[in-house]
Amino acid sequence: MTGWDRALAGEPWYPEAPAGHGGSGGFEDPAVLRPPDLGRAWHRDFHYPRGVVPLGAALVADLVRGAQQAVRTLRLSASGGLAARFVGPYVYLGTARADPPSAAERAAALADVRGYPARFRGHWAAARAELEARLRELEQAPVEDFDPPALGAYLARAWQVHARAWQVHFEVMYRLLASHELIRDELAGLGVDGDELLRLLHAEDNSVLAGDRALSALAASARRAGLAHLFTEHSGPLLPRLARHEAAAAWLAEFREFLAVYGQRCDALGDLTRPSWVEDPEQPLALVRMLLLG
Repeated sequence: MTGWDRALAGEPWYPEAPAGHGGSGGFEDPAVLRPPDLGRAWHRDFHYPRGVVPLGAALVADLVRGAQQAVRTLRLSASGGLAARFVGPYVYLGTARADPPSAAERAAALADVRGYPARFRGHWAAARAELEARLRELEQAPVEDFDPPALGAYLARAWQVHARAWQVHFEVMYRLLASHELIRDELAGLGVDGDELLRLLHAEDNSVLAGDRALSALAASARRAGLAHLFTEHSGPLLPRLARHEAAAAWLAEFREFLAVYGQRCDALGDLTRPSWVEDPEQPLALVRMLLLG
């Protein structure tokens, strides 16, 4: 049977999987797509192009709960946030059901959004500091010394940080999107094409851009050191090849410094089968190779 056949037959997605669409606190948690869901619109989610393993279902739950919690506190529309359904290992997103906001709720939300640009920097700085501190605590924990109960507690803490990250994402994103639309409306009222806003507003620097610049700097450093041929003229793993060349020692020290800062990045979001860069350095080395070839 296919995953869809099993869903139609009422079988769980995986053994002991939750069967219903309800969740604690009234959240609409992820579940297998069932016939009653077919009257709602769903689209394949780009965050998980390869699907998820069963353990990864908790990551999807954090995403949709973050969205649903955000719209509960910013009552601008009838949307209940994101809902998720599984078809086999694949994740489909739709809109969670919710009652439309009252006039008073909508007025309060609009007042919140109008004042948010002035509060954004402080809100974002505090949330970022919180998440970075909690992530450092996880990264510095002596995991190799943990017994099974300690590992379980560590995993629970990691889930909590992941859930908090999605909460922050939607708290900030929904308010910024709403602010963007309010400005578009103001411009339209003045006879200005709303698309002009894209040229007026520019994103600030961020860690993703900083990581990309650091990768480019590594590629430039390899070229200056005469190491480009080690990346471009051979196939196979790059790290062992570089380690065999004494001339690459200084560059590898730079690379280790890069991993210490950006090593928790990954080539996929929320995919528990994909290692981070620090776990598999061949991933960022392959990107350096592409930069040298390009």
